[in-house]
Amino acid sequence: MSKSNLAVKEELENVAAEDVIIINQNEQENYRPSKDKEIRVNNNLSYLIMKKIVDIIAGILGTILLVPLIAVVWFIRICLHENDGPLFFEQIRIGKNGTQFRMYKFRTMVMEADEKLYRYLEENPEAKKEYKKYKKLKHDPRITKLGNILRKTSLDEFPQFVNILKGEMSLVGPRPYLYREKEDLGEYYYNSITKVKPGITGYWQVNGRNDVDFEERAYMDPYYIERRGIVMDLKIILKTFLKIFKKSLQFEIKCGMILEHAILLCSLVRRYALMWEVAARRRREFSRSMSDLKPGDLITYSTGLLSLSKLARVCAFKTLNALSR
Repeated sequence: MSKSNLAVKEELENVAAEDVIIINQNEQENYRPSKDKEIRVNNNLSYLIMKKIVDIIAGILGTILLVPLIAVVWFIRICLHENDGPLFFEQIRIGKNGTQFRMYKFRTMVMEADEKLYRYLEENPEAKKEYKKYKKLKHDPRITKLGNILRKTSLDEFPQFVNILKGEMSLVGPRPYLYREKEDLGEYYYNSITKVKPGITGYWQVNGRNDVDFEERAYMDPYYIERRGIVMDLKIILKTFLKIFKKSLQFEIKCGMILEHAILLCSLVRRYALMWEVAARRRREFSRSMSDLKPGDLITYSTGLLSLSKLARVCAFKTLNALSR
């Protein structure tokens, strides 16, 4: 074979290799499941055993970490005066084989949220179109200040580790659909997503989520179900952590004012600590007990402590208010 023919052959092979790379990259984008054939689920025994072990470990660890998180969320709700309803939100979702189960979340919305949503959509046609397409709103008026923080950090999903422990969900899988979305899914996609357990995280969450409409999400679930495996699940878990870390970095930018309030608070604490130190020195010098202090001194110290307590609460409120924007 001549040199010119070899060069042509090598060039053709390079072009073919590039085409393969492009096809692999765009495989999911161009993927459209054929409704003429049933979705084939990867039920490899070693994969299922490994997945079960990971779910048990994740369920136990997640439930243990949930306990201190509940205390923190409960305290912040009191500070923001958002404790007018239950701490947790329960909702009936579609599980494996079409069974119903109660999915747990931290409550991030106001009470009677569905009624508020209905009124809001009736008054805002553009929002109604957005909700019909994505089944969610970018600027949802029902979300509370604390709810906004929990959603930005994905901590609102943390109680679902209890669902994993109960065997109703998995760590990785399609997100559980609402029963009112069953009609929008259609029979084919409904039968596909009910072949496996729903997950806390999944292919849809790490590949668009808020930027993906409901129809595209319905395509993504069968794509994952047909190709799921140990490697793919590990990639999804890693991407989930990276996304949460990225959100946390954006969240930290807003936390700059915490330092400002903390410095102000520390300066006031130091001021009143010095006052108490002066009072103690005076007691030693004049051999007086606490009961011998002048009424004016007691009033001054009491007023100072009340001011400090009030300032601490105002600082906490302003900081949380800024972070929830």
